[in-house]
Amino acid sequence: MPKFPPPHKTPFSQRREREFLYLSEVDALIDALEYTRSPIRNQALAILLFCDRPTASRVMLVTSRAT
Repeated sequence: MPKFPPPHKTPFSQRREREFLYLSEVDALIDALEYTRSPIRNQALAILLFCDRPTASRVMLVTSRAT
């Protein structure tokens, strides 16, 4: 079997033209979180992250209280 070199990686800046998610993508993500181990917590975190843009310390405070 002939060996071929791996394809060249495209830089992230060239692959992704936008810096945001469309509302339908956020909704799909929140719907997918329904099937995780802690769906209510995960969905609440996703909504918090996409709507409020909290600091990392605030997110850690929410997750430490939830567990």
